Amino acid sequence: MRPADKKNRRLYLVRHGAAVSETENPLRPLSEKGKSDTVRIAEHLREINVLPSEIWHSSKLRATQTADILKDALNVKKCFEKNGLLPNDDPVKLAAFLTDMPNNIMIVSHIPFVERFACVLSGKNKNLKPVSFDVSSVACFGRERRDRWKLEWLIAPAII
Repeated sequence: MRPADKKNRRLYLVRHGAAVSETENPLRPLSEKGKSDTVRIAEHLREINVLPSEIWHSSKLRATQTADILKDALNVKKCFEKNGLLPNDDPVKLAAFLTDMPNNIMIVSHIPFVERFACVLSGKNKNLKPVSFDVSSVACFGRERRDRWKLEWLIAPAII
């Protein structure tokens, strides 16, 4: 486990990698591009010492596959499916749960959830879109106070 200094807690919010179309496969696994982009992002995160203690992901296959790639690259031992991370789930519930987060966490989810969750973390209305998430992109939020987070950086495959 990698405990986070209480003043320096980080939350990494990830949009899953690109998936195949529903007509190609109704389960929508990652496409080859989705896999390769996620591997590139994971390698970059490892190089800059992103060290989550846990990875949470939704039940959808593309999120699970993205989380598995990140888990392996970042050597994260705890990686599991968590309720409340589906595309249309309410991000307010998760934000309230994170007020006492003891460690750095990485969350892998979907549009529109990740965009709405970013708003909630920033103390904004959940229906605003302050952050646009491309597939395989990662946003890092640092805790400003118990219930408020600040966007520190955002990376996407196109910029690394």
